[in-house]
Amino acid sequence: MAAFKECLHMAIRQRVTLLLLREPYVGAISHVTCNRRVIQKTTSNRDKPLKSAVIVVDPTYLILENPEHVSENIVGFIVKIGKLVVGIINAYLEKDGNIEDDIRKITRILQDMDTENVILTGDFNARSLWWGSRAENERGLLLSEMIAELDMNVLNQGSDSTFYQY
Repeated sequence: MAAFKECLHMAIRQRVTLLLLREPYVGAISHVTCNRRVIQKTTSNRDKPLKSAVIVVDPTYLILENPEHVSENIVGFIVKIGKLVVGIINAYLEKDGNIEDDIRKITRILQDMDTENVILTGDFNARSLWWGSRAENERGLLLSEMIAELDMNVLNQGSDSTFYQY
């Protein structure tokens, strides 16, 4: 919990707008609590705690959330910056979960958002050469097919770290 508070304080000091969390420490309450707006599926199910949450650190921009786009593992929402509309999806896909179902959920959320400006972040537990893995597995193949079909771009830079851990 101390690491989470340190991360939040650093985000506030650096004027970060959003913290996109995956596998956050939630303790016995099974969801994230803090003094900022949290976009998450609030649950008390300790057997299935949430794996994805978003903290709105700086509420300068209009954030629109649709409860249908929020589950324990996937959080989708819209950010409006003036006339610019950006859809953001933060996902944690369980390595033993059905990735085809997850891909359908993500695709449906993207379609519902109805914007060409999208950022998809996550821990997909999938390997593909597209994002710096040495080999590709079935999950990586299915995810890269979705990315290609949606005409999205992978921004990972080889083996550069794509996350920060506190």
